[in-house]
Amino acid sequence: MKIIIVIVFAIIFVAPIYGQDSVSKNAFHGTIEQENTVTGGKVTPQVKANITYGGKGKTGVYCWIQASKPYSQVYCGPTFQPKNWIQVGIAAGLETGKKPVKGAGFIWTGKGRFSNLLVLEKGSTFWYRNEASFKASKVLTVSIVSQRYQGTGPRMELAIPKTRLSVGGEYLSTQTAKFGVKYSF
Repeated sequence: MKIIIVIVFAIIFVAPIYGQDSVSKNAFHGTIEQENTVTGGKVTPQVKANITYGGKGKTGVYCWIQASKPYSQVYCGPTFQPKNWIQVGIAAGLETGKKPVKGAGFIWTGKGRFSNLLVLEKGSTFWYRNEASFKASKVLTVSIVSQRYQGTGPRMELAIPKTRLSVGGEYLSTQTAKFGVKYSF
């Protein structure tokens, strides 16, 4: 039931931003992704949504929603973009862990084909994910990912031409593989 509530919240209140380009002002941007994590032969599917609104000037808002059978979370907060190559955000929200209240934040930097996204979360535990990316072409983005509890490794994402869909996968040092389909808007 908790997963359904989170998904309904995502669909109704947010229109999907991680891995974003510089945010356009006064516009919604984001992603909805169906991702599967494979560790030790066990597959865990999840749905993730990342949504941002550019707001007016240098400020905006964002929300992150994640829903899976073992774990779900949602948090929202303000963003600040002092220059077109850097954006920061802080947020508060809820999770299904031992301590349901959590805080989070991100720092995104990017110039040309290069970008880096660092996400930090503190709830029941401390968690982070850093993704350093290079957009090799219009359809191919390659990254190095480091994620707490799952390790470090390569990521590749292929945009499907003339659609808003992409497919991607990563392999992390804890022998964890992830693959999924993402819709961007």
